[in-house]
Amino acid sequence: SKVKYSRMSDKALKATIKEWKIPTDEAMAHSVTVDENSGIVWFSEYDILSNKIANFDPNTQSFNEYPIPIPEAHAHTGTVMKDGRFIVAMATEGGVDEKLIASTFDGELEIYSWPEKPQGARVVVKDPTNEDLLWIVARNDTWSLNTRTKEFRAYPNPRPPSVPEGSYADTYGRGANQINSYAIAVDSKGYPWVTQFNLGVIFRVDPVTGETKS
Repeated sequence: SKVKYSRMSDKALKATIKEWKIPTDEAMAHSVTVDENSGIVWFSEYDILSNKIANFDPNTQSFNEYPIPIPEAHAHTGTVMKDGRFIVAMATEGGVDEKLIASTFDGELEIYSWPEKPQGARVVVKDPTNEDLLWIVARNDTWSLNTRTKEFRAYPNPRPPSVPEGSYADTYGRGANQINSYAIAVDSKGYPWVTQFNLGVIFRVDPVTGETKS
């Protein structure tokens, strides 16, 4: 009797929710991304057993699934490139050279490797100021990738002088030495903004100097 409920609008009451089952049984769909030009829905199948890139066409209501040729790729979060391909980061373990994988709608795959870096990657976003540039969070680094030249660049994540009070690391006593990042967004001036979830920190990267501001 003490709970106050919001009034449901007529529009909300008339909403329709549709659900489609992914062909691979019990696939763990991760981070849905919609191509703003074609309307094609892309996602990764993050779990080890599935290990695929997939898309869904709302017009035909059909799925395509493409196995990733990297074992235990842990394909995480991707973006749609200017040519309509979907590129996704692979959070692989154990020093695998392959960092990103791109797919056409029909499943032609291209792998982006960086042998100099042992860690996997997590999230890929586009730079609104440069159509050839992608930004990636990769544990203790933030990376950029020029898709035209295939050149990577690493920007080390900042390490705070102490564990921020009230953060996950402070509250639970875990991850205090981890400066790994999770989410990333790029603003209209081309500056990436990155979260360090265990430290409760957001920082900005200067793409020219590499300096960070937390």
